[in-house]
Amino acid sequence: MLLCNPNNPTGETFTHAELVTFLDAIPSNVLVTLDEAYYHYNRTEDFPRSLELLSSYPNLVVLRTFSKAYGLAGFRVGYFVGSEEACSNLSKTVIPFSTSLAAQAAARAALTIRDQLLARTDAIVAERERVTKELRAMGFQVDNSQANFVWLPRSDAQQLIDYLIQRKVIIRGFPGEGIRVTIATPEENTQFLNVIADYPAIRPEI
Repeated sequence: MLLCNPNNPTGETFTHAELVTFLDAIPSNVLVTLDEAYYHYNRTEDFPRSLELLSSYPNLVVLRTFSKAYGLAGFRVGYFVGSEEACSNLSKTVIPFSTSLAAQAAARAALTIRDQLLARTDAIVAERERVTKELRAMGFQVDNSQANFVWLPRSDAQQLIDYLIQRKVIIRGFPGEGIRVTIATPEENTQFLNVIADYPAIRPEI
């Protein structure tokens, strides 16, 4: 069973207590894989302390990545943590030699400047809050994201996607559901906000 927290594409989260309640309800022979790719962008006080739960729930495995906060998306390198049995079973599904020597070297180098790299997440979070606030002021519904993106649920998503692309703004679109907007530099975020502010159908909502 796979959980994603913060969720992709909405950015929403569940709490430590909610995760414990869920794990208590799941049979111990069911592997629960918790994907925490956007872990470093979460600023909620009750975010799951997943690594503390591993000793109590041997069927829990936590996935994390160097692709987001560490800026190594092109290397596709990450890791998982869990009990010896759970990790052994999960390793059987991993493609052999999927992590290159270059990716391993980059990950090791990133760890030596971990604080410097993770400090950038504060800037992303600040921009996420600004973009969310301005979008809501325009009349858009925006979910409470704790990731490095924001989610706008839209029944007219395809129309909005086409509108943005025509104006050279690229987002991740889910036709009929909404759009996911990655938080970028302040200048790029402002460009997106200026363009979407002129969208002729801001308020027809789902």
